Amino acid sequence: MDQKIKIQNEKKEVLTIKDVCHLYDISSSAVYKLTHGKKIPFYKPSGGKVYFKREEVQKYFLSNRVSSQDEIDREASKFLIDK
Repeated sequence: MDQKIKIQNEKKEVLTIKDVCHLYDISSSAVYKLTHGKKIPFYKPSGGKVYFKREEVQKYFLSNRVSSQDEIDREASKFLIDK
């Protein structure tokens, strides 16, 4: 059953809260907190159910990337060499 939901979710452009929970392994309360705090873009047609665009959700979850220590070290070395 979960495999079937996963396959269906991979094809959907517009996601429900349940879809987001399954795709990103987070609770529905966490998703509601994100929408309440306007941290993640969402759509609420006619004031009803909450929907998300797959691309926007993915962009949110992939934002605020943290560099690895190797990347930081390379940037520091490059900065010192260029100086």
